[in-house]
Amino acid sequence: MFDLLRAKRGSKAGSPRQAARQRLQATIRQDRLEVSTPQLSELRVNLLSTINEHLPVAADFAEFGLHHDGEDVFLVSRVRLRERQ
Repeated sequence: MFDLLRAKRGSKAGSPRQAARQRLQATIRQDRLEVSTPQLSELRVNLLSTINEHLPVAADFAEFGLHHDGEDVFLVSRVRLRERQ
């Protein structure tokens, strides 16, 4: 009986235990979303060559990087197109 009451008391949305758990989960998600500089450089090269197979693009991105918005992470890239020769 006491175990049931203890379990209910510890699972409140505003409890310190729940807040700590949410912070830990957010930290783990953030760690999983981090991309190292070498990985980002390789992604940049691969993405540019893939796009270049379909469209004539300039030699480099006008913008390329990861942008964090709360818990979301976005890969943002802007490619300058060049005229076909």
